[in-house]
Amino acid sequence: MKLVFIGASAGSICSLDKIVKSLNNIDGAIIMAVHLQENYIDGFVEILRENSSVPIKKVDKKINLEKNQIYICDSKNVTIYDNANDKEILHDDTQIESLYKPDINQLLLSVVQNKKELCEVVAILLSGIGDDGIEGLKKLYENGAKTVVASKESVAVYGMPKRAVQQNACSEVLSFEEIVTMIKQFLQDV
Repeated sequence: MKLVFIGASAGSICSLDKIVKSLNNIDGAIIMAVHLQENYIDGFVEILRENSSVPIKKVDKKINLEKNQIYICDSKNVTIYDNANDKEILHDDTQIESLYKPDINQLLLSVVQNKKELCEVVAILLSGIGDDGIEGLKKLYENGAKTVVASKESVAVYGMPKRAVQQNACSEVLSFEEIVTMIKQFLQDV
């Protein structure tokens, strides 16, 4: 299944809402790992649901991935991608200690380890401070996935995208509008 992973900070909430509003019926799934405090995640999910034609689910413990779904990683634990018995799943890993929850790096690194066809993956970093997601993005890029960061002009905080560019972790730097178009084309939104 085609998967789009989006890593972002709280400064990207409006951008994520615009992405969700632009979609109708996607041939694949979108997984969003957003640095938000635990008490804001449920409200964020509800806001997205109000504006979405695509069903939105919060990852809680373990969930099977399905086409035409958007998944929001919880901020209590680290979310991991896995492929068990040809079922693609997301699950919490309470054993991993991390400064970030969700941890974009751990999520993306688990995709490198467990996704059979990385040509079916697009990973995107939007606005954010720090370096969460850079290592995972680079490993995905080195192993054949498409990796994208938002351009400086498109984001509130250029920290994470800038680090990705400096570390040669991305295949493309795109404006926000180009990112939305690319997601829709990749997932054949109809």
